Amino acid sequence: MKKRIMISIMLMMVSVLSFSQKITDDFSGKWKTSEGKVILITKSGNAFTGAIEESKETIIENVHFTDGQWKGKIFKPGSSTKADCELVMQDNKLTITARKMTFSKTIVWIKL
Repeated sequence: MKKRIMISIMLMMVSVLSFSQKITDDFSGKWKTSEGKVILITKSGNAFTGAIEESKETIIENVHFTDGQWKGKIFKPGSSTKADCELVMQDNKLTITARKMTFSKTIVWIKL
């Protein structure tokens, strides 16, 4: 019984470490939203900024690595509404969790 518990704990630790965010993550490039818009993310210094390719409207800004996570601001297209966000990149998917007050929304962009 103890052996099974130890194996389970070790497997959980390995899975957490394998999906952890890294300061070396590079979000640069083109990403497609679920609405079909293309977002161009660029790096300036240690931070990333993303804009809708066709309108040049900024949609994410000041994404930087702090406390083991990628954090920044995300804007609702066509409005001045903004929220804090966390970004996690895994393979060709970028998962963005936006938080404003007690509400949160998770969106996924696909690398082009």
